[in-house]
Amino acid sequence: KARVVRHPRAQPWHNSVRFTAEPDATGNLHRGGVSPVTHVTRLAVWVEANRDVLERYGQVSFSYGPAGTDNPSAHLLVTLSDDADAELLVWESGDAEFNRGSFAASVFEHIELESPDELATLLGRFLDVVTGGS
Repeated sequence: KARVVRHPRAQPWHNSVRFTAEPDATGNLHRGGVSPVTHVTRLAVWVEANRDVLERYGQVSFSYGPAGTDNPSAHLLVTLSDDADAELLVWESGDAEFNRGSFAASVFEHIELESPDELATLLGRFLDVVTGGS
């Protein structure tokens, strides 16, 4: 069951949704028992698995882009302080935007994900930014 939460810094078309993903008989993860695993669902599963760690360092907002688009998306924002955050936008196409740092000197990076391993590497980098790692 999903819970919708509005975050003051999230884009107005994003709704924050929390859910659990369960493996099917073949071990593949599905959201709500019907959706195959994609970049967006992998991100959502990762957020749920790492939510406690993320929340130790800041306010966490996870949301999906507008429903019914040809290229679904998800948005993860961790507000680290009054003037710094880490933000990740991921589209099913593999496009991703990774923004981090202070508002005055943010680093913006466009990434084209070609595999689940590349998303995992990006999520590791995101976690490093949030936790102050390398």
